[in-house]
Amino acid sequence: MKLKFSHSFFLMVAILTASPLLFAATFALEDVNGTVQVLKAGQTAWIPAKNGMALEPGDTIKTESSSKAKLKMTNGEIRLDEKTNFRVKEFTIKDEEIQASLELTIGQLKANIDKMKKGSLMQFRTPTSVASVRGTGLGLLVYLFEGEIFSRLDVFEGIVGFSDLNGEHEHNVEAGEHSTGDEEGTTTPEDNTEDGTGTENEPGTLSEGLEPQPGFQQNTPGSLDNASGNPNEETSSESSYEPPPEEEG
Repeated sequence: MKLKFSHSFFLMVAILTASPLLFAATFALEDVNGTVQVLKAGQTAWIPAKNGMALEPGDTIKTESSSKAKLKMTNGEIRLDEKTNFRVKEFTIKDEEIQASLELTIGQLKANIDKMKKGSLMQFRTPTSVASVRGTGLGLLVYLFEGEIFSRLDVFEGIVGFSDLNGEHEHNVEAGEHSTGDEEGTTTPEDNTEDGTGTENEPGTLSEGLEPQPGFQQNTPGSLDNASGNPNEETSSESSYEPPPEEEG
């Protein structure tokens, strides 16, 4: 019996050793300030966020008014501003190659991502656009303006690919530039000095260039089609906002 256990043990060790490194990475919450809540994957009740809490694939975090939080991860950090809803859809590492899909439903974030191994890809998805990152500093804002939803990308370091949800109409946005995305696609990148936002946004600060414009509307920090912000609840196929009426004539 003892010999049988020994053979089984060594067989298990051999299998684990031969397998490539593949696991779901976690984010550690830091600098939680104000009212910040977390919805664990598969759950329906939000719980208070605390420093040191781990966020795993499928988890959602939201910040209320005058509240912020930082997510520390394997290859950088993400800072969430107030009234923001953010979800970790996927984050895996295999032989140091990272594949990540992160979702910003509403609000604003600032990310500093270290250079990743060739073949790695981190995507920040919004309701209108996808920002593809391989190592850079960026700011991302999702907001409602006069009944329509927009996403704005500001790049501080490196280059970020910015496209619609289907991966089309992609532009490379370089450091010091910004681009805007809506249901029709993404705009040609512009220099931040051209719209008065300036180029003094440091990688360690939230971008002043992402401040909302007149007419900005940001309701509860949930998804646009789910007032509670709970991605685990069934929702209606109808959106909670209406586009502007078409002009007659």
